[in-house]
Amino acid sequence: MNKAPAVATDDSDKAAKTLVNALNSDKFKAIKDEVATYDLTSISQRELVTLGRLLYDADLIDRSVFSGFIYADGDFDASGRQQNQDKLINAYAVFERQLAGSTAIVASGDSSAQNGVDSLTKLNQVTRALAQFTIPDSNNLSISIFA
Repeated sequence: MNKAPAVATDDSDKAAKTLVNALNSDKFKAIKDEVATYDLTSISQRELVTLGRLLYDADLIDRSVFSGFIYADGDFDASGRQQNQDKLINAYAVFERQLAGSTAIVASGDSSAQNGVDSLTKLNQVTRALAQFTIPDSNNLSISIFA
């Protein structure tokens, strides 16, 4: 079984905390059950869009996080059409790589990528929170909080 990376949280990760709390409530049981069918370490672009739409339509994620699910690995042709929609990717690794790249751009002095860093930070927090529901045989549906 592939394990998702640990969820490191602080006061800025309200998206992840809100998602975990919501999915732990009875109101979202059906959505939690649906989320549990996904493996974010091996997921297709089509599945990411479906998962993102499910969470967005339930008001569990905002538009910027949903956009991350839609664009995922950013594999587009010259005409701007998404390619390889059935290719399996590790969403955790893809989103972390994107965040690292955007963070490096900001660190180099180009602050124009800051909005991207903020959105990718939320996206990474949400996928980490989802890991608590997608790991099979997990009875503990909470996130670990590290200082």
